[in-house]
Amino acid sequence: MYETNGGFYELPEEEVGHYARGEAVIHPEFGEPIPESQIMICFTPGFRLKNKGAA
Repeated sequence: MYETNGGFYELPEEEVGHYARGEAVIHPEFGEPIPESQIMICFTPGFRLKNKGAA
């Protein structure tokens, strides 16, 4: 996710699946790097954990 103008936006999985630590994350609409201070890392339960009733 990233924050801009007071809103929080989720990056599509295909956008973040290839990023490595320390690499710039590119804004999907503007094509420019998102400042690191605006990026939030969050985790959601995967398929296997959801099937165990954890979510």
